[in-house]
Amino acid sequence: MAVRLLAVDLDGTIIPKGRVISSEATAVLQALIDSGIILVPATGRCLENVPDQILGLKGLRYVISSNGAVVMDMERGKPVHRSLIPWRQTASMLRMLTLDDAYSCVYADNHIYNRKTLPEFMTRPDYLAGVFCKNTVDDLPRFIEERRMGAEKIFIAVWEPEIRSMLRIKLMRRPGIIISSSSVRNLEINRLGTDKGVALKYLVERLGIGRSEVAAAGDNENDLQMLRFAGTAIAPSDGMPEAKAEAAVITEPCVDDGVVKYIRRYIL
Repeated sequence: MAVRLLAVDLDGTIIPKGRVISSEATAVLQALIDSGIILVPATGRCLENVPDQILGLKGLRYVISSNGAVVMDMERGKPVHRSLIPWRQTASMLRMLTLDDAYSCVYADNHIYNRKTLPEFMTRPDYLAGVFCKNTVDDLPRFIEERRMGAEKIFIAVWEPEIRSMLRIKLMRRPGIIISSSSVRNLEINRLGTDKGVALKYLVERLGIGRSEVAAAGDNENDLQMLRFAGTAIAPSDGMPEAKAEAAVITEPCVDDGVVKYIRRYIL
């Protein structure tokens, strides 16, 4: 059956890690929309950090952001679906996440809110440090409490694998949350029941599209539920083994625009 909707992860799927989206990828995504297929960027990023090349696509209607916490209707300028970590729980976790060798920030109201000081390891090329200098506040937990601001996602950057494993075990004891990642250097916390697959299911049911008419592309742990839901699951060959195990289609690597080439050849 022909694809009517394509949900596509950004980083590691159509944007190589540490790079920007290619002009070829932008052109193919625009051609996809022009052909009448619904394109849905489905990203761990908050809306503020989605590249302008994506948000500037003519006819782009929906964006899934913060790992499925938000489904944004770009035409109307408001979300049609949100799933937030309650503000008290958000502030409590932020106070717990004060290690020198880990860094935490909050995605809320389509923005990223950061602490004022970055640990030294985040100056390494593996991190897009500019993202973590936006909207800085002196006391992030108090900022959340004063505004009673529910979190789309809490992002944790970690350099040492041992610290990452320790934090994951510690966080798993907390109720009402789900933990995933988009890199071996991070952890991502969402409200329990929140993921890209749930958000995609909500959207396609709202649009009256059958599951068999949906394709999804992703490369990492936070894409697994989306890949499982889609009628056609796609992953680049340089993606995580878990993502490739869910995919019916393995493309050339992301660094070679593999998913973009597949879209051009077989979906357009």
